[in-house]
Amino acid sequence: MNISKYPRPRGDTGTGFRLPADQYERLGADHWISILRTTGASWAILPCQHPRTVPAALLMDLASRDIETVVQVIVNPIEPIETNLLRNLLARYRDCGVHYISFFDRPNCVSQWSLPEWRKPQLLRRFMDLFIPCMEKASELGLYPVFSPLEPGGDYWDTGFLAGALQEIKERGKTPFLDRMAVGIYNYGYNRPLGWGKGGRTRWKDCLPYQTPTGSEDHLGFYLFQWYEEVIREQLGFPLPLISMGSGAGMAPGEKEDASFSPLEGKSAAQRNQEAVYLLMEGELPDSLFNLAFPLDAVMDEPAVASVKALREVPRHPRYSSWNKPERDLKSAFPKAINHYLLLPARERGRPWPEKYVRRFRPTFGFSLEEAMQAEFVTIVGGNLGVSPQEERKVRAAGCKVERVVGKSPKETRKMLDSMAADGKRFLTFG
Repeated sequence: MNISKYPRPRGDTGTGFRLPADQYERLGADHWISILRTTGASWAILPCQHPRTVPAALLMDLASRDIETVVQVIVNPIEPIETNLLRNLLARYRDCGVHYISFFDRPNCVSQWSLPEWRKPQLLRRFMDLFIPCMEKASELGLYPVFSPLEPGGDYWDTGFLAGALQEIKERGKTPFLDRMAVGIYNYGYNRPLGWGKGGRTRWKDCLPYQTPTGSEDHLGFYLFQWYEEVIREQLGFPLPLISMGSGAGMAPGEKEDASFSPLEGKSAAQRNQEAVYLLMEGELPDSLFNLAFPLDAVMDEPAVASVKALREVPRHPRYSSWNKPERDLKSAFPKAINHYLLLPARERGRPWPEKYVRRFRPTFGFSLEEAMQAEFVTIVGGNLGVSPQEERKVRAAGCKVERVVGKSPKETRKMLDSMAADGKRFLTFG
């Protein structure tokens, strides 16, 4: 299975957005394309409630601008799609330049089914009776079917549902279709740390369905893709592309916050989304994760506006992966003589440095970009006015692992560093 052979847009950054269903025509293609292009996005997730369809003009316009579209056919309540209607629908999307097509949504949730259907036995098997014909027909027409994104956790535990679905494909002799299949995911970060669950089940061995022991972490966060990749490899022996149908370091629409962590405001969520984009573009996330998909609303609220504005500030380049890493040897150009550098904002020279954090972790610290580029890990203190996105990009290009600690004010940033020192937490996002 060579995931590098799957379609990707030219100049793929991996950044994408999930557009609001049923708003494509009302606001017009130009509205959505403006957001996608100015943020460097190369992916668009387009959900649509069956039997409605995504406008052909929008799809062709996106394809002409090298935006990879993923159409999600949502059927609620979940039920079969009539054969002739399915064929015509898929042929139409293919002719509009679509490569990826996803069927249904969160089949592990009772809300997606009629109650009598949910209560019947063999739910997973009955769902695969619906999904497999869609997978076959899409493959026959030259499309790439995307397995339905599951609700993280859900009413039927999602990792168990995914494992069972792949087992069903094998047992029914449908493995040849896996050569074109991808798996949809929802990897929202909620208000948990961006690195929550990093390391997967391999690291968090004590985590069980609906039971996360104290001191352990689960897959309900941004790093969900690592947990799904483990399931896929266990079942198949090779990876499948993971296509995010909704992601980001902030909150999923309608989701409740984790009471164990502070609420996320628009600015802090936007900054974490910036970090997520950096991680993907710089090749710090698995090759199998094809994209991110930040949610957009027809009426842009404060967090959405802040996120779009922040993503416009990210210096962009085509994402790195195992098959397109830069040829230059960054480590030899910038030998890592320093383990951890705390990069302070130059405009705060003369102010007290974060004494508690420095005393606890003893990083090298200062205001020098050149020194920071010689470190394995770099913690940038403060917002873009102190250390600009362009300067941060230079540090990342030197092969450093970088995160930014920033609050709403210098005083709040200092409090965050003091809290990290008190908790013995050197980094927010690195394990």
